[in-house]
Amino acid sequence: MEIRPVSETAYLMPYIPEEELTSAENDLLASLGRAGVALTPGAVIALLMARLNDVDGQIDGMMKEIETNTARSEAVQRTVQGLQNLKAAMAAEQGDPSEMVDIDGDGDGNPPVIVNFEGRDYTVRELVDALELNEELPYGGEHDDTLTGAAVDALIQSLSSKARSMNSNNEVLMVQMQSAMQQRTQAVTMSTNCIKSLNDAESSVVANIGR
Repeated sequence: MEIRPVSETAYLMPYIPEEELTSAENDLLASLGRAGVALTPGAVIALLMARLNDVDGQIDGMMKEIETNTARSEAVQRTVQGLQNLKAAMAAEQGDPSEMVDIDGDGDGNPPVIVNFEGRDYTVRELVDALELNEELPYGGEHDDTLTGAAVDALIQSLSSKARSMNSNNEVLMVQMQSAMQQRTQAVTMSTNCIKSLNDAESSVVANIGR
């Protein structure tokens, strides 16, 4: 980087294409007067802090989005596990989980379908309530005490697709966050090198005074 002295302690900032600057950097340069800005260690540090604040804000936003997606994905996976246990209980009761099952018993004294989930036994109604699936998993049409395996399968597939989408989004965010961290490291390195060059140039000017 070539630095041209303006005075004994200030130097002209080399031209940087505007499209290569962040919005925070552009705002800072505008406030300093972009054409022929005097470049000092303090100005470099101010510009670095503007960039770090911008990048850190992006990283923080991505981390929060990853945490939110992870929590939602885990909740969806828990629901899917509960539905898979429900399907297994329906198969044990009916033999064919695709058929309609009377979830409250068959009226001949047989008990309702019981689903074991997370170490506890639930009736189907209790499980649907616990998983907050009353709207997503309605009981079978006119017979509000019946349920089909097909309805359970459809919901499992829908929720599994949603979980995969969240996990895929997290993978993209992780790549973007890694890129932002690399930009942060590069900004610190470039600023450190620039300050070193300024200090070297200043030392050279001082050494030449009086010669």
